[in-house]
Amino acid sequence: MNNENVFTMNNVSKSFPSPNRDKPLKVLENISIKIDEGEIIALIGPSGCGKSTILSIAAGFEKPDKGNILFNGKPVTEPSSKRGVVFQSAVLFPWFTVKQNIAYGLKLKELDCSLINEKCEEYISLVGLEGFEDYYPDQLSGGMQQRVSIARVLIMEPKMLLMDEPFASLDAQTRISMQQLLLSISMQLNPSILFITHDVDEALILADRIYVMSRLPGRIRQEISVPFSKPRSISLLGNHLFSELKRSILQLLFDHNNS
Repeated sequence: MNNENVFTMNNVSKSFPSPNRDKPLKVLENISIKIDEGEIIALIGPSGCGKSTILSIAAGFEKPDKGNILFNGKPVTEPSSKRGVVFQSAVLFPWFTVKQNIAYGLKLKELDCSLINEKCEEYISLVGLEGFEDYYPDQLSGGMQQRVSIARVLIMEPKMLLMDEPFASLDAQTRISMQQLLLSISMQLNPSILFITHDVDEALILADRIYVMSRLPGRIRQEISVPFSKPRSISLLGNHLFSELKRSILQLLFDHNNS
């Protein structure tokens, strides 16, 4: 893996107005994260600890109160297609087909139709949706809709993916399938990925490093390097070291939630 740094968040803090308090609610405090080229970083923590706020700041949707964010060495001041965002819900246009949804961003750029068609075929194949090009979202399963959503982001050739619990609403079997798809995409396209999850198994299967967060105000409690080589599969679930790491992460989360 190339060690070139792609994304850095330095000592970021963020508060939001609170209708029931005299002072703003501090959501994040002194968050520092770094992501190298091709790395998958998982962010895990209690519900409401500020994980999605970190992703929104990384995407350029929100601005921090303190600290700075660098992407490719430049300050993050606004959203960019080079930092593609995949949400928990697929958020597709229901009146567009699979192909039309995937092509949407390229059409906004007014690229040549033949190039758009060529790229659509490439990314439809990448996410395993051959034969479904002319289907509409309501004709697809939840997993297939999320494949469309991922392809729509990937076709813009982002250097970084920001993924906010994208598989949380899927059934267990589909979720495992989507995790394997993401690992395959990671190895083929080499984007840097910031992946938010509540699922410790998912974090350990996907990530190169895991940042464990505290409850509010959200802080980085511990950084954990995941030692398993890639490609990875669900066979890891029976691995002794996997079980030990899972236990230690759950202990971190449980202890802090009850302290």
